[in-house]
Amino acid sequence: MHRRGVEASIARLTLNPFRGLVARNVRIFSYQDRTHTIAFISEIVLDINYAAFFHHQPFLNALDVRNAEVTLPLKGPQGKTEQPQLRRFHAHIYFPPEQIFVSQAEGILCGVRVSATGQLIKRADYQPSPPLSEEERQKRLSILRRVVSELQRFSFPNGPPSLQVKFSGDLAQLEDARAEATLQGNLLIRKGYEMRDFVVAAEWSDQTLNISRCEWNDRLGGFAATANWSRRTEAANFQARSSLDLKSVLDAADAGASLADATFNSPPVIDVSGSANFRGERPQLKLIGHAAVDNVAYKNLPLSQCRLEFSWDGERTWLRDIRIRHPTGDLRAEVFEAPNEFRLNIDGPLAPSEVRPFLPSEIQEFLGEWECPRPPVIQLAIRGKDRHPESWQGDGNIALDRTRFRGQWMNNATSKVHFADGAVTYENFHITRDEGVGTGTFTYDFAKHEVRVSNIKA
Repeated sequence: MHRRGVEASIARLTLNPFRGLVARNVRIFSYQDRTHTIAFISEIVLDINYAAFFHHQPFLNALDVRNAEVTLPLKGPQGKTEQPQLRRFHAHIYFPPEQIFVSQAEGILCGVRVSATGQLIKRADYQPSPPLSEEERQKRLSILRRVVSELQRFSFPNGPPSLQVKFSGDLAQLEDARAEATLQGNLLIRKGYEMRDFVVAAEWSDQTLNISRCEWNDRLGGFAATANWSRRTEAANFQARSSLDLKSVLDAADAGASLADATFNSPPVIDVSGSANFRGERPQLKLIGHAAVDNVAYKNLPLSQCRLEFSWDGERTWLRDIRIRHPTGDLRAEVFEAPNEFRLNIDGPLAPSEVRPFLPSEIQEFLGEWECPRPPVIQLAIRGKDRHPESWQGDGNIALDRTRFRGQWMNNATSKVHFADGAVTYENFHITRDEGVGTGTFTYDFAKHEVRVSNIKA
């Protein structure tokens, strides 16, 4: 044991003719620091075949562990060591010829009741698998640290969730083993967010992880998903549907800033499917789906019956068939964004006061000078390098009913719209007022904060 960095002390060791070798109050500790207890076991019972023992044959019939407390020393990337405990651990393990049979092993880890049953074949010519590389070992420890860290952020007011595991396989080929796991919890709480009726069912077979069920409910709706991942190809596929309290979910996941300005009065319904490939340094993720919400406000702008289709591949984002009902009408739009490419199409009524909160400050100031009792009808097709107006190129049309600009009223107006060189130009505008008709061209330069007019006729 010293070679593995640990030592053990046994308070009492007896030989029971009916039970076998019994060790009580066993303490396993670091040989470098004897005050650091790694495990404390109330009782270990070894059922020994003494005839086999004296003939130098496998002699252990069974192992019984009772009321063990095991500390898992997990060192984080900054050198910080976390020490989650496996508490109240009990195990009954039998060793038939060429087998290891776990009739029951259970304990509590980070508040979750874990139980396992199964059997492994251990052939007479068994050869242990090659040791893990340091990279693979650290990768697995990182996953374990992340799982433990996430579990420690939850509380379970209605009692501990249960994780049940069943397994079978060959000890010499553990990667080809088969396992089933089910995690269930009545109520899980993280940062005030309540997850009810939580269920995850998964299976590992043929080196493939298949999550056949992942479900829970909250105060507004529910979530259901399935997924699979192949160890051979490192490829994954998944599907999910959600009608959860989205803001509360993101807040609980420390990602609420993205929707800080949104207020959902009804739960958004999101259907998404996708794939991922984990080969290489960066995972390659692709998503496609649909989202809908009937009652939402964004920056105090009430919206209803919002619908869109979306796709994303890690670099390119495409929002299409956007349909938004707002106080002044129905708007349709499409947005595409990729490295050095941006496209925006808009068609429908859109009041300046409604879009101001979403735009840069210089455009907000300009739109603040307009007053439109009825919203303009806008058609725009914009192209650019990014979402900043300075890079936009594009054309469109705009039509206004009675409108006031800088204190002056007009009965109606129409114009062609052209984006280029960091400016927007209203070409060949036609304005009707009580005094008569005016035409010309009007340009607002975002970069220079200038207004230019030409060919004015009245």
